[in-house]
Amino acid sequence: MNILFICGSLEPGRDGVGDYTRRLAAALINMGHIAGVVSLNDSKSDITPVNNKEYQEQDGAKVPVLRLNKHLPWKQKEVAVQQMMTEYKPDWISLQYVPYSFNSKGCPVMLGYRLSRLTKSAKWHIMIHEPFLGKTNSFKEKFIQYLQILSVKQLFSQLKPLSVHTSLSHYANMVKQSTGKEIKLLGLFGNVPMEADYKKESGNGKQTGIYKAVFFGSAPKKEDWSSIADKLKIFIEDNKVKVELYIAGRLGPLGDGFCNFLEEKLYTKDTVSLFHVLGGVELDDLSKLFSNCDFGISRVPARLLGKSGTAISMLEHGLPLWIAVHEGKDDDRFLHFGKNLCFFNLSDLEKAKDYKPEFGSRLNIIGKHFLQDLQDSTSRN
Repeated sequence: MNILFICGSLEPGRDGVGDYTRRLAAALINMGHIAGVVSLNDSKSDITPVNNKEYQEQDGAKVPVLRLNKHLPWKQKEVAVQQMMTEYKPDWISLQYVPYSFNSKGCPVMLGYRLSRLTKSAKWHIMIHEPFLGKTNSFKEKFIQYLQILSVKQLFSQLKPLSVHTSLSHYANMVKQSTGKEIKLLGLFGNVPMEADYKKESGNGKQTGIYKAVFFGSAPKKEDWSSIADKLKIFIEDNKVKVELYIAGRLGPLGDGFCNFLEEKLYTKDTVSLFHVLGGVELDDLSKLFSNCDFGISRVPARLLGKSGTAISMLEHGLPLWIAVHEGKDDDRFLHFGKNLCFFNLSDLEKAKDYKPEFGSRLNIIGKHFLQDLQDSTSRN
């Protein structure tokens, strides 16, 4: 099968959907298929205003990519993409959709029309990573939500996709209620590759009195900071232990505030050496960190766990995952992959550690699921 993926940006390590798309394309190439990726709105400064073709290495494969600067006029982008389609002759075009990837205000209402002009021969697939704003309060948010829903409707009407996926049942329900469109679920895989001989070291916090915990990814919402810190503090005081906390990755605009808050709330000058802000970490080093920690900390509640590549990476590595933002008693109904490794209360950590997972990357499983759904969609139509 020959598949061309379209996403917003392909700057490695700086765009979650771009990293996801590159890994999926690499997995398909390693399975013997043909795959390439186009980024329509790349913002990396060293990309010239003209098209930039290159190969990006991922998981042992060289993925052909076309990176188009966000400042390039659409007519020039259209010509460049059509040239790549002529070269690769894709059977399928897979749009990896996030509204803010294609429009800075999150309202790409013209995207469906523009993409529909690219080809009349290839079949369309859409992966909706994020559809539109959920609960809104202000008039501005309601207006943005309206335009985002319109953008999704336009994609459906203009592209007439034979297959549509999303990663969360929550998102599938949102799309169905707003558009009437039934869409399938396609799980995510982690964004931290594992070595073939990866081994999960047993955490020994209970024996040493020092539990190693890792937080990886963007800083959580500010309203969740107190809850995370308070629960950690109660665990430390009730069990008379210490928590050696590693904060890794690019935390985003709230990062400094989040780190300062946790350090001030949890640690005295005598124990500040147990607080490590690592910043950007090489993926191999991150994988090793996962292997040596007692538990990871999820930045999202259970209902969004299925869209968190960082949380899924920890579970793929066999790392118990503390879901620190607990929204209610029904949260566990959203847990699927790695359920026995997930826990809401730090007091349940030892139960999660007692479970011996068959850990491993979900990449090939998801890739095969993706291909099968495309084949099924073709046979139905």
